[in-house]
Amino acid sequence: MKGIKPLEEAAVSSDSKVVKTDAGANPHYRSILLELNQLITSYAQRKPNDAQLTDIKERLEKGMDEDQLLKSCVVILRMIVQDAMSEASLTGKVIQSLYNSLGQINDDVGRSIDSSQLQFEQRQAGNAQLKSHISSIEEAVSVSDSLETLKEQTQFCVKNLVSTLSEQQTSDQQGQEALMSLLSSMQEQIDTLQKQAVAYKKKLAEQVLQSRTDPLTRLPNRQAYNEKLEEAYLKFKSTGSALAVAVVDIDHFKAINDRFGHAVGDKTLQVVSRFLKQNLGKNHFIARWGGEEFVLLIPNTAIEDVDKHLNDLRNKLALMPFKFKQEKVTITASFGATYFTDTDTTDSVFERADQFLYKAKNEGRNKVVTDVSCD
Repeated sequence: MKGIKPLEEAAVSSDSKVVKTDAGANPHYRSILLELNQLITSYAQRKPNDAQLTDIKERLEKGMDEDQLLKSCVVILRMIVQDAMSEASLTGKVIQSLYNSLGQINDDVGRSIDSSQLQFEQRQAGNAQLKSHISSIEEAVSVSDSLETLKEQTQFCVKNLVSTLSEQQTSDQQGQEALMSLLSSMQEQIDTLQKQAVAYKKKLAEQVLQSRTDPLTRLPNRQAYNEKLEEAYLKFKSTGSALAVAVVDIDHFKAINDRFGHAVGDKTLQVVSRFLKQNLGKNHFIARWGGEEFVLLIPNTAIEDVDKHLNDLRNKLALMPFKFKQEKVTITASFGATYFTDTDTTDSVFERADQFLYKAKNEGRNKVVTDVSCD
């Protein structure tokens, strides 16, 4: 885009000499430049005091040749790998904790089974003793030759019977208490396990959201856009419903950075992002593409209405009151938009919208170019 052309044409070498680079010689140069700019912005938010990041960000603003771009990419890759290793370590600790909890529950269940088996065997032995005592009473009744002898024998057998019943009752009570204690312990472990799982699930959801969110503008990033585009494209192919893609670029953004500083440039991106999001339709989707560029998905809308809607956005943005360092500044943007046809792919549609954006820039900026305006 026009707003980043100086980044593509000039770079500052290690001896501070400006190096001119023919970005057109490498078709991947511009794409990598945008990706690197987005990654730098993301990491700079998380590590504002990192000297390497600060240096790369400054060089990006001044311009880079392909060699410097490659070296900067290596630095960012190292940071990504380091973060991934840290995350893997954290994930490993969580999984180990879950594994230990499950192992503890498994051990407790095993002990519960062993205890139940032992109680079963003790009850069987107690029942056998009770039968023996009852048999002794029956035998005493049948063989006793006097009432006094029968009384003594019966008292002895009943005493043994009561003792056995008491022992069995005590054993049952101890077993029930042990079982209740075990169940209570298991419940605590299960509650802890559930809390760990919920916390980990929440962390994963936050990581997924963060990986799809631009840290500066809080808009969806390019990855989120690609996923949303694929979903919308499949729906378009199956239903044939209208689907438009629009690319937006803030006019003279580099001049804002040069004149007022990068902090003001970042604030401009945030304000414009919020404005675009608030003025889109309910079913519209916006993402930050990179640098000062944004991309929109507009479903179920005729291209004539898309053209009108984007012109309304353009006019409202130009009327917004911006004030930098006590100076009033007008912020405008250029738009390029097109809609899917039966022969289009996701790449061909974006390229056409991008070409329309270049046309809007070349024709003076602060303009909307669509299929309608090109007819």
